[in-house]
Amino acid sequence: VLSRAGLSRAVLSRAGLSRAVLNRAGLSTAALNRAGLSTAALNRAGLSTAALNRAGLSTAALNRAGLSTAALNRAGLSTAALNRAGLSTAALNRAGLSTAALNRAGLSTAALNRAGLSTAALNRAGLSTAALNRAGLSTAALNRAGLSTAALNRAGLSTAALNRAGLSTAALNRAGLSTAALNRAGLSTAALNRAGLSTA
Repeated sequence: VLSRAGLSRAVLSRAGLSRAVLNRAGLSTAALNRAGLSTAALNRAGLSTAALNRAGLSTAALNRAGLSTAALNRAGLSTAALNRAGLSTAALNRAGLSTAALNRAGLSTAALNRAGLSTAALNRAGLSTAALNRAGLSTAALNRAGLSTAALNRAGLSTAALNRAGLSTAALNRAGLSTAALNRAGLSTAALNRAGLSTA
């Protein structure tokens, strides 16, 4: 399943995830196996079923979307979820997630500072609090969501989740997401239309 999702062994091994790490995150081997993912595959991936579900990504949606490790991280595995899955900031960096990528994923200045990333580094990455506010996302909303517009859509998140995250139709259109791409991510045309996104 994970191979079909485009997760290479080399990238996953750089994240340094073991069965012990998953167990420390509160996920028993039995529970993981019941979810249809072999222990070996989960260890290679470093992604717990619980973490993926918290991010709004079902196994089926991940398969349909063909999401790579980088895409999965951009797609809403928040700092809290990643930490619960046993991924430290250092592990994330080893897995190829730069400070800029973390910021694009909606990680607030406060959260990043707690993770050891300075305000200066964030500013160099071009993400000011004012810019985020101008985009219509309050600091509280960003913290609750932990997701960028593009990431949410790539991840196939529901209209309800998008609304909770404060994402407008205009923002979705600006993200350049086609109906076909959204359908592949598990969002039906009818659901998109209800959300105010035309087929065109």
